[in-house]
Amino acid sequence: MDGRGEKVKKTRSQSDRGVILLIVLWVTIMLSVIAFGFASDIQLGARSVENTNQSAAGYFLAKAAVSEAVYEMMKMNQGGVDVAVSRAFKQQRIALQPITIQLETGTGDCWIENEAGKLDVNSGSPWVLQNLLVKQFGVEESKAESIAAAWTDRRKATPDSEGLLHGGPLTSVEEMLDVSGMKSSFVYGEWALDREGQAVLHRGLLSLATVYSASPRLNLNYASIDLLKSLPGVTDDQAHLIETTRAQRYFDSVDDCQQRTAVQFSDQARDLVSVEDLPVFTLLARGHAKDAGFDRTVRAIVQFGPTPMGYRILYWKDEEL
Repeated sequence: MDGRGEKVKKTRSQSDRGVILLIVLWVTIMLSVIAFGFASDIQLGARSVENTNQSAAGYFLAKAAVSEAVYEMMKMNQGGVDVAVSRAFKQQRIALQPITIQLETGTGDCWIENEAGKLDVNSGSPWVLQNLLVKQFGVEESKAESIAAAWTDRRKATPDSEGLLHGGPLTSVEEMLDVSGMKSSFVYGEWALDREGQAVLHRGLLSLATVYSASPRLNLNYASIDLLKSLPGVTDDQAHLIETTRAQRYFDSVDDCQQRTAVQFSDQARDLVSVEDLPVFTLLARGHAKDAGFDRTVRAIVQFGPTPMGYRILYWKDEEL
């Protein structure tokens, strides 16, 4: 074979080696990509399992906090409890101090609210709802008045031309959505910007109303700022004064509230307030597992009374935050 053939053969051999090297390089890249994908899937799977475990731990911490709160309240309902201890426990609830449990897996907190501090959707004052819509959600006076009137009509059982009853007592706060003019944001709450441009949650009726009090009166020891401001003649400053005063020592009577705060209720407002507790409470619990980036919450409504267990759960809802 002459020199030219040897040269061509050598060139082809080098070209083949280049192609082989290129193929090997592409195969290596593809294998790396596949390996990286497998590694990512494994990491995502491990993270998913970790999040599931943390979520479950948070949920059971929240449930444990509810159980602890029920136990403490049952203990206070039994005879023989020292008066000072009982009053201190009630003050803790009114000052919004949670019952806390600390376990190896994390922390659970439970806040206790008496349903007497909420607007009853079957017996509550239309005036309070009207003011709440105006001050809480910026509804125009005439529109708020129309919604309050529709609410009053909705909760009355009225017969139609065929004698069939429509309306009547509401069985849940969510049924307020049946009221003409009522929006979902009024029931579930909404986020809005305040004057400083900060996002503020306007609490809805789901947090401010109840179907369990069967009373037009609001308990001054438990009613939220939003509801206190909605009482006839009560200003924002007076509502905050009532809140800060009861946090130091709860009110024994309406007169006690007036004397200690210098807030004088009008005759209309006085008919809408009391300090009487109900045996029905909302328990809002939060569970936070160690190293978790989220909480689990549980909302329960519990009625205490003469039952085999001494209480019964009327409502239960859990969710993840």
